[in-house]
Amino acid sequence: MKKEKLVLPISIVVSSIIFASGLVIVQINKQSSIERQNAAKIAHEKSIQEEEKAQKQKEYIIKRKKECYDLEVKESKRYNNVEESYYSVLRDVCTITYKNNKAPLDAPYMGYFDEDTLDWVEGKYFTKDF
Repeated sequence: MKKEKLVLPISIVVSSIIFASGLVIVQINKQSSIERQNAAKIAHEKSIQEEEKAQKQKEYIIKRKKECYDLEVKESKRYNNVEESYYSVLRDVCTITYKNNKAPLDAPYMGYFDEDTLDWVEGKYFTKDF
């Protein structure tokens, strides 16, 4: 008779433990799923930000190249010895190359020192950075 009285409470306790542990496992899985979703969302937002940054950089380079070309056209109108222009992405400068026959006063001359004659030899071209 004592055993029969204990069977029902023991079965209730055991089933409660099983039920509770099942709920805990479900909550743990739910939490880890939420964390994975958040991590995926953060990674996606980061990749979007990197793409936007790369796009802005490309737009900036295009803008600077156009400015460089416009500067070349402007310089060509002022001087008749403009050869070409080049935009350096690394240095972020526009370099205009001139023939060495009529130079702006503030442009650096290209040339070399001839050790045989001990004279400065003017180069064929010189450049100016903008």
